[in-house]
Amino acid sequence: MRSVLRSRLLLLMTVPLAAVAAACSSSSGTAGTSPATLITVAPSSVAGNLTCTPFDGAWRSYVVTITDITDPNNPFQLASSGPVPCSVPVSFAFVVPGHYYVAQVDGYDRADIAPYGGASSGSPHMIDPATGADVAPRWTTNCGDLQAVIQGLSDLPDAGNEADADSDASSTEPFMDHSTLCSVSTNVMMQHCAAFPAQPGGDTSIVVDMASLRGSLSCGTDVGQLAHLNVLPADPSLPEQDNVACDATATFSGLTPNVDYQFRVEAFENNATSPSWATSCHAVARDGVVMPAQCAPLSDKGSIVVDIASLLAGSNHTCTADDIVTYSAVLLGSEQQPTEPDCSVDTEFNDLSPATYQVLVDAFDSSHKQVFTAFCDAPVKPGRSTVPTCTFSPAP
Repeated sequence: MRSVLRSRLLLLMTVPLAAVAAACSSSSGTAGTSPATLITVAPSSVAGNLTCTPFDGAWRSYVVTITDITDPNNPFQLASSGPVPCSVPVSFAFVVPGHYYVAQVDGYDRADIAPYGGASSGSPHMIDPATGADVAPRWTTNCGDLQAVIQGLSDLPDAGNEADADSDASSTEPFMDHSTLCSVSTNVMMQHCAAFPAQPGGDTSIVVDMASLRGSLSCGTDVGQLAHLNVLPADPSLPEQDNVACDATATFSGLTPNVDYQFRVEAFENNATSPSWATSCHAVARDGVVMPAQCAPLSDKGSIVVDIASLLAGSNHTCTADDIVTYSAVLLGSEQQPTEPDCSVDTEFNDLSPATYQVLVDAFDSSHKQVFTAFCDAPVKPGRSTVPTCTFSPAP
């Protein structure tokens, strides 16, 4: 086995130095050509719990360096890939069929990095292209383990000679368990990849950017302009942020990862005591990442939602074939025509100006007999869906 490894190393060393570089794209065979011989690292194989997003503290890019360990006593490192977006796989074209490879993967929380010595240097050492300062990876992991291969080979019994096929086969096991075998005309995915470690440090937070929800509204103190905003979290453990400037942001820190946080934003005109516009925002907190909240545009309108399941429960009825089957909901004073939906479907009245509205609900059984009537009040506020409060009376 050792002589075979030495011969493979000699074969590798015949590859011209100009060819020892990384190709950051894969290719497939076309008519009259053979498929490319590639080894590819997929970002999903190392991502673990990291979030690949263009936000502060998130995983933004990575650099891969593969090493030929066919002769484990003389590993041969190939040129590094250069920085690649965290959503893109990295493929290496200058690899040798029948050789074994491991990889080091360095992750960065920034995209504005460059290899030391230039894009074609093949250096795994990253710098800030503007200042020339060193940039260290925030996360590092490996695909395969050279030391485990060496230890596995040393643990094998002495075969005595290489004519014993069973012995020769067993001597490849440390390679197969801890590295990736390159195959001719095949795009081989790098195996045995460990996930990046959990993000160290960083603030798990959500930012509500007022500019993202203003729409066509402008900042100012005139009538019809935004003077300030209040941001009200649905989570009572988070503080409200009042009097936020129209062009500012509101940041909520120390959040629990993977929780979907909800916020209501109310916007005020100058000297107003009640909001003229409002909207809702939400974001899922990610560990160590500053996530922007997703917000609907501010609106001076609201809506009413007839929550039929809650209404039936409040009237001691159920949505079943032997009880309530359909119902009608009428917004009194509105030109909207009533419908008669199934008892499992809510009814919405949208684009309503702030005011208190009345809704009349009639519930029917399978023979279309009226079972009960509900009289409901719904105080509509800007940017909010209101569930009305109802009183019930049996059908006459």
